[in-house]
Amino acid sequence: MLLRRKIEDRGMGDKPRDGADRTGDDTIVPHDEASATWARQQVALGYAKHVTPGAPLAPGVLYEIVGETDAGAPILKHRRVSLY
Repeated sequence: MLLRRKIEDRGMGDKPRDGADRTGDDTIVPHDEASATWARQQVALGYAKHVTPGAPLAPGVLYEIVGETDAGAPILKHRRVSLY
């Protein structure tokens, strides 16, 4: 709570990172070449996969592929957080 308050005081709480548009539902939409490359790497490394609705995520998968931009970069939704 205290950390959250310090971040909000600095005005850093709502800024998107690196050209990727982060919506309120943890969806990452790449808008520049760097963020598009990062999204493609997540797919290539196996951290992002298409998921059947209602099915659990496979081990090691952190992002669900929910679409694709006009440039062909995957649109990712963050689905899993490590507890360690």
